[in-house]
Amino acid sequence: MKIVLKPLMTATALCAILTVDAMAAKDAKQTDNQSPKAYVGKMPDNDKLKVLTEHKVIATFQEVKFRRCVGLTGRCPDRCGSSGEFANFKITDYLHHKKLGKYGEDKYESYLAQISDFHRKPQGDPALLAHIESLEKGDQVVIEWKHLYGELRTGGSSPVRPLLLLKKIDQAEAKKLRD
Repeated sequence: MKIVLKPLMTATALCAILTVDAMAAKDAKQTDNQSPKAYVGKMPDNDKLKVLTEHKVIATFQEVKFRRCVGLTGRCPDRCGSSGEFANFKITDYLHHKKLGKYGEDKYESYLAQISDFHRKPQGDPALLAHIESLEKGDQVVIEWKHLYGELRTGGSSPVRPLLLLKKIDQAEAKKLRD
């Protein structure tokens, strides 16, 4: 399963939408009858992708809300992949941000993870969905992702932003990470 982030510029915030495709991630650590402790993703197995930016943040879970795309293609809004339910996280602290290329990204203010499509059909890795579903409003998490760019398929280069970590943390761990 591959997680792809699409940045959106708005008048109030720079957001990132995670669009879940089928290719890169898995592996949530989970114990019997408990919610997952973390979602750990994987980098795409593609040596043609170059890292442009690295991000690691502390964020607060806000809500899951349905969003409709802005209708820029003939496939909008129900078949473009940009409409559906999204988990919204407000970024409170940057732990790591490194631009490695000319086209690297600036810091984000919020982060959106897509969990369903336009028809509210669950989308993405079940381990990631389970972790997001276990969160309550106000929970703090660590989110880590990288902005990559390169050839994903023959003749077509585009960005990809794999989610590498989504981990719920408590106040003490957040304080320790900030210090």
